[in-house]
Amino acid sequence: MSKVFIVYIMASRKNGTRYVGVSGDPEARIWQHKNDWFEGVTKRYGVKRLVWYEVHEMPRLPSSARNG
Repeated sequence: MSKVFIVYIMASRKNGTRYVGVSGDPEARIWQHKNDWFEGVTKRYGVKRLVWYEVHEMPRLPSSARNG
């Protein structure tokens, strides 16, 4: 079974600062952005609005790639 992840864009306001991210746990990650969980760009510029996202399945790697 493939893992699902999202690519997302958040913004501070219309035409404001934008942030692009990728997450395997989108609900938790968006909550972290909205609640200033980490220091960084999103906290500094007030980036809290989810404006776009796209869901993807993470491709499974062949066993030879996983084992180095």
